Amino acid sequence: MRSMTSVVRLAVFGAVLGLAACGDDGGSGGDAGTDGSTDSDTDTDTDTDSDGGTDTDTDTTDTDGCADGVWHGNVHVDTEDDLNALEGCTEITGNLIIGGEGTYIYFLEYPDGLSALSSLTLIGGDLQIQSTGFSNLAGLDGLAHVGGNLDIVENPYLVNPVGLGDLTSVSGSLTIGSNAALSSLDGPSSLTSIGWDLTISVNASLTSLDGLSSLTSIGGGLTIRGNDALTIVNLNAITSLAGFSGLSITDNPALTIINLNALTSVSSSLEIINNPVLTNLDGLSSITSVGGDLIIGDEWTGNAALTDLDGLSSLASVGGRLSIGTNAALTNLDGLGDLVSIGGALTIYGNGSLTSINGLSNITSIPGDLFICENGALTSLVGLDSLTSVDGWVRIVYLEALTSLAGLGSLASVGEYVIIAENAAMTSMNGLDSLTSVDGSLDIGNNPALTSLDGLGSLTTVGEALGIGDNPALTSLDGLINLTSVGGDLYVYNNTVLPQCEACDLLDQLGVIWGSVTFYGNQADTCNDTCT
Repeated sequence: MRSMTSVVRLAVFGAVLGLAACGDDGGSGGDAGTDGSTDSDTDTDTDTDSDGGTDTDTDTTDTDGCADGVWHGNVHVDTEDDLNALEGCTEITGNLIIGGEGTYIYFLEYPDGLSALSSLTLIGGDLQIQSTGFSNLAGLDGLAHVGGNLDIVENPYLVNPVGLGDLTSVSGSLTIGSNAALSSLDGPSSLTSIGWDLTISVNASLTSLDGLSSLTSIGGGLTIRGNDALTIVNLNAITSLAGFSGLSITDNPALTIINLNALTSVSSSLEIINNPVLTNLDGLSSITSVGGDLIIGDEWTGNAALTDLDGLSSLASVGGRLSIGTNAALTNLDGLGDLVSIGGALTIYGNGSLTSINGLSNITSIPGDLFICENGALTSLVGLDSLTSVDGWVRIVYLEALTSLAGLGSLASVGEYVIIAENAAMTSMNGLDSLTSVDGSLDIGNNPALTSLDGLGSLTTVGEALGIGDNPALTSLDGLINLTSVGGDLYVYNNTVLPQCEACDLLDQLGVIWGSVTFYGNQADTCNDTCT
């Protein structure tokens, strides 16, 4: 005897599966410990407490001055007398803070600039130059090494850091941020190594990084963010980036060229976001591995003029997720042709001109989710032909030009949910011919041209719910002929030309349903069998 539960649970089912959601949740299944939600907003606050250096301590601990040429401990300069007390010092063992948060030093009060520091060659701790009125750093010409962090921040009249010409190394991080008049970095032309991170952010007049052309080693990450006039990132001698910060080039509205031609590896994440006139990534052509996430545009702001990824042609592995989003002019992914492995989700969304994903042909498995959403010109999934398994979700939604799922022919198993929804031109499920099991739920909904489920003939098991709804052209469920088990609820609803007996026959075929059964809104007048 056939029976059905009359309680309609469509709202719950739809909420659980998130049919209309196309956003990147980033952290789902297999993400390599990296936050998938990238904040592309320009942060106008400059962090002057970078990892790897000495904590800022403003206490002045030397009461004997520089009688022996060495100032023992920390010193804070906010008056001319403080500065003059350092005359003749060759070394400061602790931190030197000139200005500092909450302090403003007017350059008119210092007619000789920083000339009192002309003997200084070594700072054992941090050097912080903050909220001063100096136009350059002349006076620090003898400084060769900073043992902690070097922070040059919030100096509104600083035009260039001339005066740091002898500086060769910074053991901690170098931060240059929120210096509104800074137009060049010509000063530190001898700098070869930074022990931790290099951050250059929110310098509105800065046009290039040419002054750092001698830099060969960065022990941490590189962040270039929110520099309104910057047109070129030219750091051709850098070969690798270690640490947790990775490579981040974001929110630079005038940037047209990235030249990091010697860079071969990034141990953490690489993100290129919201650089609206950047057309290519050719200056990244030597990169073979990214240890964390690779993010080219996010779900809010991409790189509007970027047309291809050919600059990533040497890339073989990504340790985290690969996310390509909201790049309006991007037409293909051919530049990823050497990529053989990713360690997290694969997300491709909001690229309105994308017509081909052929560059992904060497990917065989995805340990996270597969999201392909809102790529309005994409007609085919050819390029994923080698993909055999997805450990997380598969969500193929809002692809207006997609006619079938051809390209997924090798996909045999999915570890979580599968959602095929809101694809206006898709007429069948052809392309999923190898799919035998879905460990989570399977939802096929709101595909207005879908007439059959042909292509699902190998599917035997759905671990949780099965939902087939709001497909107004669907006439048959014969494509599910080998389905023998559904581990949760069964929904067949609002398929207006699908005979109700098709749903009833599917219920008969399955035998035992471990959840509820909901059939409604299907065509009931073509057969007498209503499963009641």
